[in-house]
Amino acid sequence: MWQTAIHSMTYDPVENTVYWSDGCKNIYRGFLNRRGAQVVIKSTRRPMDIEIDLVGRNIYLADRNENTIRVARLDGSYQAVLVEVPSPQGIALDSVNG
Repeated sequence: MWQTAIHSMTYDPVENTVYWSDGCKNIYRGFLNRRGAQVVIKSTRRPMDIEIDLVGRNIYLADRNENTIRVARLDGSYQAVLVEVPSPQGIALDSVNG
């Protein structure tokens, strides 16, 4: 049974997958057609919000303690800081217009 609070959640309709953060240190994904979940990004400081780029197939996250907006592949690889901003709270992407 899952014992942590979900802080932020987003859905990937391409792979029928849900991604969520626990508001503490990790970002997880779970495929809706099977059981279980896996950690895709470990040891972020405090992911406040996450969002999926449906076209580029990336995940973006606002990390409040690091004061950054970061990007990674959906499997957690190739993480990079995009911008430093004070206390980011959320992310909105425009998948249609880029």
